[in-house]
Amino acid sequence: MPVAKPYGAVKTWRELKARSIACGKHRVARLRQQAGIEACRKRRFRVIVENHHSTRSAQSRATSIRCAIPNQVWVGDGTFIRTRQGSLHLAVLLDLYSRRVVGWGMGGAPILRQSCQR
Repeated sequence: MPVAKPYGAVKTWRELKARSIACGKHRVARLRQQAGIEACRKRRFRVIVENHHSTRSAQSRATSIRCAIPNQVWVGDGTFIRTRQGSLHLAVLLDLYSRRVVGWGMGGAPILRQSCQR
């Protein structure tokens, strides 16, 4: 089967069946798993970019704030990263004076308190 992208187990089984090769779909799935062959997955989510911002972004607001003393003003942000096991939430705290990371944290729930743990 010269294919640029590998099929899943069911499509592979159907292709073998069409070529008169006798085998079961569970056997095909097991052999593919043992060989480490994975199908190319479709993207589950589309990234939607909003081009019409009516207000200033948080980054532009943060860069306009001036700080004269370290460890007086901290800013934080949280985001999530999609993985095969689920979502991983990441929280980060920055010191506005030095622009360095003060704390960060990762976890399964979107809790910004995690970033306070150094």
